[in-house]
This record gives sequence, C-alpha cells and structure tokens, in this order.
Amino acid sequence: MVLYVAAKPGKGVRTWAVGLEAPLKPDDAARIEEKTRAVAFPTVHAAIAFSLVYPRKGTGIPGGTTPMPEEWREATRKAGRELAIPDELLLHVWP
Repeated sequence: MVLYVAAKPGKGVRTWAVGLEAPLKPDDAARIEEKTRAVAFPTVHAAIAFSLVYPRKGTGIPGGTTPMPEEWREATRKAGRELAIPDELLLHVWP
C-alpha cells in the first residue's frame, strides 16, 4: 500500500490510500484515509506532500515506481501535462 499525505496552510491534512500490488477495495481505502486524516499533523506554512510505501514482506515496489492516486492521474490528464507536486497538483485535487 502507498499512503499519500498532503498538508496545506489553513486546510489541515488530506490523504489518499492506493494499493501497491493490486487496487484497494474502495471501502478499505476510504477507511484508511479517514483514520489517517484524524492523526494530528503539525501546522504548515506552505503546501507539502509525501508518500509512505508499505510493501508486503519479501516484496518490492512493482516496476520500481509507486502508483499515483486515480484522482491525481485524472487531474494530470485534464491538465494535459505533468503537474508539479505539491503546488500545481494540489490546486487541482484539493483547492
């Protein structure tokens, strides 16, 4: 699983959970995102984004890259170009 975390000044924190080897069930992803958003996060003065990768024991990251959240991929498709993370991307997925 990959947990993407973003924080913005005055907006708090938002998370996206993505399956690493296979898609997560929507209910599982929603539950993980809800629980992780409830964790206290320090105040930030600029937007930040990072990911935490949790591969199963004995496995690696398939293909060497982590899958992006579908919402992020869709924002990039609509923009017709790559979006800089965090500034440009977060304007599209979390205004």
